[in-house]
Amino acid sequence: MKLNPKVEGSILLAFSGGADSVVLLDLLIKAGYFVELLHLDHNLRETSKRDADFCKELADKKGLTLHSYSIDVENYCKEAGLGIEEGARKLRYELLRRTKEERGLDYIATAHHLDDQMETFFINLFRGSGSAGLGAIYPLKDGLYRPLLSYRKAEILSYVEEEGLDFVDDETNFESIYRRNKIRLELIPLLEKYYCPRLDKRLYQSTQILREERDYIDQQLENSIDLNKELYGLEEIEALHPVLKKALLRRKFSLSYPQVQEAMDILEGRTYGEKIYKEGILRREQDYFYMGPIFDKKAVTFQLNMGKNSFEGYKIELSKSTKPFFSKDIHSIAEEMATEGLVIRKRRPGDVFSPSGMGGTKKLKDFFIDEKIPLSQRDKYLLLASGKRVFWILGLRKSQTPTSGSSYIQVLIEKDDELV
Repeated sequence: MKLNPKVEGSILLAFSGGADSVVLLDLLIKAGYFVELLHLDHNLRETSKRDADFCKELADKKGLTLHSYSIDVENYCKEAGLGIEEGARKLRYELLRRTKEERGLDYIATAHHLDDQMETFFINLFRGSGSAGLGAIYPLKDGLYRPLLSYRKAEILSYVEEEGLDFVDDETNFESIYRRNKIRLELIPLLEKYYCPRLDKRLYQSTQILREERDYIDQQLENSIDLNKELYGLEEIEALHPVLKKALLRRKFSLSYPQVQEAMDILEGRTYGEKIYKEGILRREQDYFYMGPIFDKKAVTFQLNMGKNSFEGYKIELSKSTKPFFSKDIHSIAEEMATEGLVIRKRRPGDVFSPSGMGGTKKLKDFFIDEKIPLSQRDKYLLLASGKRVFWILGLRKSQTPTSGSSYIQVLIEKDDELV
């Protein structure tokens, strides 16, 4: 058996102590990799402590660093509102990614093999997945390294016997208590016996084709539109092929097939309004589409005092002057216009604003409309205000200040060492 593909760098191996991870460890050591191990005791079986002890003994014997965790996974899943399989997987990868970063390692390696690939294909098929799901598990992607995907479980067990390797068995793998186990123990043997004797080869080929096609779609999407934005013009979206529109939606949100269809109705103008998802909101606003987080609309009011103030990463300093002074980071407020004191807050109904460079005063709402600031963006702005009068929309515009006053409050605002 050989590692396929090979990579350059250090590795954190997800190590259960089972035959698969023991074989992968053996191959990695023989290939000369620097390896550390991570074991998670899920506390779901009476024998799980035995597995943890085995991993520690093997790590000590080989002089390897073992990161060992014992967590009540059942309770974790209940609190997170997740099924056991989904929750356990989420927790494992959280631990793996955190440990990889803390230890400065290059890759996370898992011992997934071709049988796992076949099971994942059918699980995603039954969910109604597209090419991203049916392509199943990537051999190498986003720092995840799975070099045994071309081998069947039987080949791994043959290697164990030939090399005389010790391992532990998770007895629940042989029980049809989880959907994945039922696919492994019942469905795949049935298909191989009666319908497709070389099912493993056929699915290996099909998943590889699907991954290549998915990668091409992702590349086309990245070349067609800025994925880091949250606000897209109507023409930007209309220029995309429907396949790329759906790919964009799935990049922004975790969506089921029906949710994608509903979102497409908004993108293609068949319906208006908004859709709220776990990751944020999709909203059509005039000539824009907003795909991003929902900004907090709760009342935020921070009273400013003379001298130095600090608020949500902003450094704010107030001082008095007999003359107004203006710069990118300083605004001067005529003292007689700030009779209710100065505060930092979000917008409120009835706010008024006198934009610099423009005559007169208008409703803040009308200013946002004139400036074509979409509704979804307005709640992200912090305001420097006194009562209903807005003096500074941070990051956007200052107000016009009369120069005939006798006393001014100078306001200096900085954030993260950068000027606002």
